[in-house]
Amino acid sequence: MKPSTLFWMAIVLLLLTFGGCTASGNGWQVDNGVQYERTRQAGQTERTRIEANRDALLAESRERTTEAVAPWAAGSLIAFAIAAVLIAWSKRPHRPVPQHVLMLAAPELAQRPGARLEVVDGEWNVVDDARRELVPVGRRLTG
Repeated sequence: MKPSTLFWMAIVLLLLTFGGCTASGNGWQVDNGVQYERTRQAGQTERTRIEANRDALLAESRERTTEAVAPWAAGSLIAFAIAAVLIAWSKRPHRPVPQHVLMLAAPELAQRPGARLEVVDGEWNVVDDARRELVPVGRRLTG
């Protein structure tokens, strides 16, 4: 072989090796940057699709959770409101205290702070929750 032929073969080999020409299933490609950009865009598109799918699944999950929890929360609030009304109703005096009973119980009520008058078994009594005692109002008259 002639030296000039070897020289040109070496240049072609160098160009093929370092010049960026590659053989692929799509034929000869001069620049791998184009393939890289296509791969990057495909990956970006896939990431976008996955994120959109994830966001849709999260929104659906939040909606189902809200649909499941909302009736229970509303029911709990209604039950709490009813309980609060019933407790408040039970604390109010149901029978007005007659004036003469109040006058008879005044000394006993003065000795027992926090006590109240209530009807127990049909009779007026001073109820002392702190001492856990019932004192009939008529007791002061009898002894």
